[in-house]
Amino acid sequence: MTTKPYKAILGGSFGTKAVALSDVDNFLDWLVNEGQQPGDESAQDLYKAVAWTYWCVNLRADSVAQTPYLVFPMDLKEDEEGAEVEWDIDMRRILWMVEAWLNLVAAAYVLKRENRAGLQALQVLNANSMRVKKFDNNGPTLFEQRVGANTLEFEPDELLYFRTFDPSDDIREGISAGQVGRRSASLVKAANEWAAAFFANGAIPAVFLTTEGAVPPVEKDRI
Repeated sequence: MTTKPYKAILGGSFGTKAVALSDVDNFLDWLVNEGQQPGDESAQDLYKAVAWTYWCVNLRADSVAQTPYLVFPMDLKEDEEGAEVEWDIDMRRILWMVEAWLNLVAAAYVLKRENRAGLQALQVLNANSMRVKKFDNNGPTLFEQRVGANTLEFEPDELLYFRTFDPSDDIREGISAGQVGRRSASLVKAANEWAAAFFANGAIPAVFLTTEGAVPPVEKDRI
């Protein structure tokens, strides 16, 4: 792997105080052909590194979490006027996390914590640890969670399963907005890293030095 474009673009302690436009072109060419390909990073990595990705995911999650909602009994008939159920579960937090996971990995899994008295809590599971293990024509029949060396399995009625659309798969996680935007976000990340490294290594504005006569090579090197 050649590092010449990096040396030219970073400047400062690498010996280059000014960067020409051709150096930028060389750097981008190196990035595409020999460096990390834009889009190689996961949407989750870019969420932690690129302000636009972070802002977009949070904006969508904040908007969904602010949606008004009412909770009514499951056995309420269409012609009945039932009273709203007392609901102690913080649904705004649940909705926020579900939307965030959908934007990053295209799926969200919410575990229903129940006992004999009924539903007690909802727990959003880490989507990175979850997968659809078995399914049939009607949908998922078994979910699996892996955390380290531990493995848990859940029946469909134990979970709330959310997924985005995928034209090639009707069961597993679909395609997230974060995944679609990886290449664009990676270019922003690369540009930010280049700018930070350029100034961190002693970059200064480009200047012209003129003389009335020839300058000996020794003096050029000293200058």
